[in-house]
Amino acid sequence: MRYYVLFVIDLKSRRVEIAGIAHQPYDAWMCNVGKGLLDQVDGFLMHTRYLIHDRDPLCSRTFRNALALGGVQSVEPQVITGSPVLRRKRLGGMLSYYYREAASRRSGSGPLRADLSRPIRPRHRS
Repeated sequence: MRYYVLFVIDLKSRRVEIAGIAHQPYDAWMCNVGKGLLDQVDGFLMHTRYLIHDRDPLCSRTFRNALALGGVQSVEPQVITGSPVLRRKRLGGMLSYYYREAASRRSGSGPLRADLSRPIRPRHRS
């Protein structure tokens, strides 16, 4: 069985939050998760101006409009060139690196939130 995990990384503070996990995500689910991220009390995107996301169809116009209503501008990055295999390897390496760092720096702020207090320096191999 496959599950989809929507996670958000605050690049400035290096905080990571799992926004939602779904077996079959759909547009209404994404909008609901977006509303939770924009919550005025403890929303992860409360003081955020931009959200960089991939070109997945789940980041629909409805989802982007919900973010815009909360004052968060949605930004799609440019397409990464190269073979699909190299792109998957780069993404997989980055995700596993951030997962290891988040797990090693887990704080007591909650089961799904990690506060990464010191900067992460990726170790690139040449």
